[in-house]
Amino acid sequence: VDKIVVFITTNVPLKPRSEYNPFLKLPADNDIDSSFSSFFGFVDLIPDPGYDFYHNHVFSRFVFPFVVDKMQKAQAKGTGIVVKSKLKTIRNKWWGIPAGHTVEIAWVYLGRVREWEKRLPKKLYKQLVPSENEEKPNVLVNTGPFKNFPHIPTDELNYSPEKANLLASLAGWVIQQNKEVFIEMLS
Repeated sequence: VDKIVVFITTNVPLKPRSEYNPFLKLPADNDIDSSFSSFFGFVDLIPDPGYDFYHNHVFSRFVFPFVVDKMQKAQAKGTGIVVKSKLKTIRNKWWGIPAGHTVEIAWVYLGRVREWEKRLPKKLYKQLVPSENEEKPNVLVNTGPFKNFPHIPTDELNYSPEKANLLASLAGWVIQQNKEVFIEMLS
């Protein structure tokens, strides 16, 4: 496999550069999703029950800050966290992945999308966007029917039609805004 599209549907918002610099600090659970970080060998000492990311290390730790930097720049642009990177695998005995294989990856990281939010009707905007710190992409609305949107648990699976349609609208909009990445990756 030479091309991969990875969707990180997480309940952990990516912190912007103003709050987390991946070149200066190792990732913490509240900086970026630990399932993403685990691909680069960063795992919790005490894992969450039900999650085992210890065998996910397939890319060098040294490239991690460069990928996160791209993600934070995409986040700041406001059209969705969709970035491409060309990475070389490290050996992963557990999954049978050899070292030295070059892979092109499109990372799609769930997050608030400012340009999409700006296009919402006013009433819906007020329900989805926090009234304080609305410009901070890692700050979520903490009450109401759309609490923590779009970072809602994927194991919930009893979404209201409104919540399901909003997630679909957001995902579709992000894909449209970044369609050149998907066309290239899937062709």
